[in-house]
Amino acid sequence: MSAGKASARPGPPVLLVVAGSPYAARPVDRAADRAERRIGLPVQATVRSRDAWRRADDGFLATVKSRPHLVLLTSNDDTGDR
Repeated sequence: MSAGKASARPGPPVLLVVAGSPYAARPVDRAADRAERRIGLPVQATVRSRDAWRRADDGFLATVKSRPHLVLLTSNDDTGDR
């Protein structure tokens, strides 16, 4: 493998956690696929309920919330992160 090819590997993945309806999974996956193509990085999307996000009592969400993260809200959302 040449040095040029090694440096062309994608960077770390973008982790996208959507707190909302489980019915959002398909649109979220499609949006993640489009984002991957646009930014050239892998996008790992996960949909969890708003209540699960607030509780964060599973290992995955507890880890996500313990690390630097950005919370984006719509005008009707409240994740309890304020």
